Amino acid sequence: MINISENIILEILEKPILTKGIEKYNFLQNNLYNTDISINEEYKKTYKNFYKMSRRGHIFCEKYFLIMEKLKNSKNINFETIFEEVYKIKNTNEISFTSKMLHSINPKYPIWDSIVTKSHFKIYVPYYKANKKLLCEKYSEYLLQFEEYKSSNNGKTLIKLFNEKFPNIYISDTKKIDFILWQTRL
Repeated sequence: MINISENIILEILEKPILTKGIEKYNFLQNNLYNTDISINEEYKKTYKNFYKMSRRGHIFCEKYFLIMEKLKNSKNINFETIFEEVYKIKNTNEISFTSKMLHSINPKYPIWDSIVTKSHFKIYVPYYKANKKLLCEKYSEYLLQFEEYKSSNNGKTLIKLFNEKFPNIYISDTKKIDFILWQTRL
């Protein structure tokens, strides 16, 4: 189980990069349902920058945003459905970008970052052997461990300290944890 000291959490909460990240994240979440993201260039540019997506290439990004626009109002959206759609773009396993889309649509779901999942949760994927079933199982395993952490004393402390630092920021507890874990990647 992860255990991040209060001092480390407080140190991260003071970083200017965190405040900038929260601003970008809030822009994305606040505009997701107010625009057609498949054609909104400001939204796409911010999303690509925030989620380090540009290296995927123009075609991947354009198709990704078409999928996201199509799925954003789906009831009961899940990891596997998004994974299948994103896979079709280039026939590649995009566990991280699948989870980013899922989180954007439903912020209760955590974002998969291979460094965070490996260093904090001891979950890794042997990409050379990865298939859809394995990746979906790994994400489910991560989701369970993430929820367990969120309910732990350390997870509750992290959320409490985040709320004290940013009392007027309304984002999911999942994203609060994600912001901190991403800053403590090993």
